[in-house]
Amino acid sequence: MAKDLKEFILNLVKKQREVKSSQVVKESGFSRVYINRFFRQLVAEGKIELIGKANQARYILAGKSSRLVLSVNRLLKNRNLNEDAVFQEIQKTADIFRKISKNVENILSYSFSEMLNNAIEHSQSKQISIRVNRTKKDLKFIVRDYGVGVFRNARKKFHLKNELDAINHL
Repeated sequence: MAKDLKEFILNLVKKQREVKSSQVVKESGFSRVYINRFFRQLVAEGKIELIGKANQARYILAGKSSRLVLSVNRLLKNRNLNEDAVFQEIQKTADIFRKISKNVENILSYSFSEMLNNAIEHSQSKQISIRVNRTKKDLKFIVRDYGVGVFRNARKKFHLKNELDAINHL
């Protein structure tokens, strides 16, 4: 039975290029927990790869990762925006953080969240643009706001004479 289910999953992945566990559950009638055991075995055997996390998880044939989502661009409204939720959404829907070490992912999460939080709280911008991109050589992100600017903001906040004084103050 186990061999048949593995073959069923492999044939489905070959036929459709990518498969979610919910699809195999629906077609086979077995529970998600039972099905996921076979997905984990096939991943461990190097026959398929896991792409995404949680409810966005999908499986592809090993070595067929040319369809990965390695770039995310979003224009966000700066209203009730949560930087952690934005980062988690990127983690779930894109493959940018696939096969990177946990400590690198933690550093990226921290720096991205701090920059986005700064734009949310201090820019007074109605919109914030984010871009996260991964290439073979690097992983980078850009957080861009359309706000007043750090020096003008500091000048106003600390009642300074001009922006040069704000630069010195900072």
